[in-house]
Amino acid sequence: MAKAYSVQAGFRAVDHAIQTHGGMGLVNELGLVQAWQDLRIVNIADGTNEILTRMIAQRLQQVISICDVRNLWMPVIGLSGSEFPCSR
Repeated sequence: MAKAYSVQAGFRAVDHAIQTHGGMGLVNELGLVQAWQDLRIVNIADGTNEILTRMIAQRLQQVISICDVRNLWMPVIGLSGSEFPCSR
């Protein structure tokens, strides 16, 4: 989650800086183009944000389904909600 968020924040910041500087933002003297290229490489290196977001969503679905099963069976087997971290 941190990688996806930080890359998106970096892209927003560099894009805003390029827009602020106008045509000068695309000149190599400011280093904004190099920063954009570096962010693009980081974005692709460990997987794109779309892939990371999908993996995070799948993991959250697994955790939610485990919590739902535990909360469903806890009263049946005589446990209170304090034994499980995902109790509601």
